[in-house]
Amino acid sequence: MEVFAVVADSTADLLGARMGPTVPPTERTAWVRPLVEPGQWAHVAVRAYAAGDVLAISSVVGLIYQPEAAPPGSEPEFPGGSEEWRVGKPALPFAHRSQPL
Repeated sequence: MEVFAVVADSTADLLGARMGPTVPPTERTAWVRPLVEPGQWAHVAVRAYAAGDVLAISSVVGLIYQPEAAPPGSEPEFPGGSEEWRVGKPALPFAHRSQPL
């Protein structure tokens, strides 16, 4: 594996998934901003890549997208702002409910 990335889509098949930035395997966190409105279901997974090809994909998890706004005047906790989901440590801080697929 060369890199991994979190992907998110409105459907569990992830056919139109939005991919977050790729990160090396030495990183413990990756993030993505789902293309759904707050309060809607999104499906997320982690993909591993080598030479541009998908090597493996994690289980797909359905979550309610519930972004938390950063306090006024504060800096975002990670790249892109406070509305992304991240996977790693800590895991998915903005997803509060899940549904088995």
